[in-house]
Amino acid sequence: MLAAGEYLLGPENPGHGSDQLAVRTSRAGVGARVGHDLVINAAQWSARVTVPPSGPGDATIAATIQTGSLAITQATGGVKPMSASDRRTTEKNMRGVLKPHSFPTATFTSTSVAVDGNSLQVEGDLALLGVSRPVALTGTIEASGQVEVSAGIRQSRWGITPFSAFLGALRLADEVTIAIQGPLEPDGAR
Repeated sequence: MLAAGEYLLGPENPGHGSDQLAVRTSRAGVGARVGHDLVINAAQWSARVTVPPSGPGDATIAATIQTGSLAITQATGGVKPMSASDRRTTEKNMRGVLKPHSFPTATFTSTSVAVDGNSLQVEGDLALLGVSRPVALTGTIEASGQVEVSAGIRQSRWGITPFSAFLGALRLADEVTIAIQGPLEPDGAR
């Protein structure tokens, strides 16, 4: 499907303003209805896909996310809409958890890539807060190079205690979903 070469994905690459990396959270606990499900987008991230002459099944993927660029872009649910003040407080709490001054980037490095038709399965290691753990992403890749992949990850595997309030009655679910979409373009195409 993809010819041998180097491909780029992410808004930090020229011409890739529509590429998106989003983290989706959900609520848990008896007080879940008062909280919000969030979509948190990374404004600064990039991925490089290297396809060798042997084909996409032997490709490698390396991605870098600037943790300080994560911002809430959508909040749904809850008894009332998320206020600007609540948003600022939540983003401040998020920066406190991710420590972007100490750990400015999160990285993903693939260990295997499997392509079957337009189905894509990528396994690799996600390094976050100085801890590296394996993750698996599944999704699709179209003949045009459009990629959509996602992975469910448990924050606690990286030593993150999900946010909670009201003595644990409202808490962020441990599992969040990371979703990536955008067109792969040959390096140097723009």
